[in-house]
This record gives sequence, structure tokens and C-alpha cells, in this order.
Amino acid sequence: EREGWKGASSRHVNGGDYYVQVSCGMKHACAISRDSDVHCWGRNDYGESSPPSGTFAQVSAGNSFTCGIRPNGAVQCWGKNDMGQSSPPTYPENVFQRISTSVGGDHACGILLDDGDILCWGNNGRGQSENQNGKFLQVSAGTRTTCAICVETDVD
Repeated sequence: EREGWKGASSRHVNGGDYYVQVSCGMKHACAISRDSDVHCWGRNDYGESSPPSGTFAQVSAGNSFTCGIRPNGAVQCWGKNDMGQSSPPTYPENVFQRISTSVGGDHACGILLDDGDILCWGNNGRGQSENQNGKFLQVSAGTRTTCAICVETDVD
């Protein structure tokens, strides 16, 4: 076993299936297979390692919850929901960019497809879930912070 690579993260999952994307949360991890199915392993105290059926284009694991983007742009989350982190805002389908959703400690953010704004949900105790207007390329949610790459010089 490699140093720093411990537990479930260092073993082959699902009989050596091929994966195209992986995300590690606090005590669980999820990956998307070549067939676009999500497989998760590790802790499952709140259902964070029990993804819904169906295909996903992207997955992001956080602190006891996980969110994924469906091929049509709809976001779906599962797991712990005590701060609304597994309850994304209700919007029409096809709203999130496929490659830009990030799950942090107890919040998540995504980039809207139509205008590039950032939409967040969940814990906002330190302002980490404040929505941001602008043209964003990428967003990354941390434990108590959120950062993003913006293509404009001014951000609302």
C-alpha cells in the first residue's frame, strides 16, 4: 500500500471496472464508470455511498453527501442533508454545466449553463454559499470556502 493512499482508495473497486472520473469526500469516494454509472465506497452513514440509479456526467463527494450532474445538466444529491447540502435549488433541467459542480464540507456549488453564474446551496455560515454573478469557468467548494475562476475582471 502506498504511503498516504489508505483504505478503500487504494483497492480496485467493482472488479477492476474502468473509471473516467473520481471524487473523494471526507470518508467516502465515488467514481463514474465508462458506462456513466456512479459507484461509491467507504462510509455510508447517511446514504452518501448509495447513489441513485441512472447515468451521470460528473460526480463530487463531500462531507457525508455527494452530488452529481446528469447528462442533461440536472443536478442530484444524496446523503446527509441537515444543512440543505443535499437539496439543490429546483430549476428546470439542463441548467448546470456538466464539468463544473463542486461539493465542499456542507455546501455545494455549480455553474449555470445559460449565463455562467455560480449557484450554491447548503451551509452558508461563513458566506461560502453566496451565489455569484459573472462568467465562471470552474468552481471549487472547500470546507468553509468557495473559489472560482472567472473570465471577467469584475464580479458582482
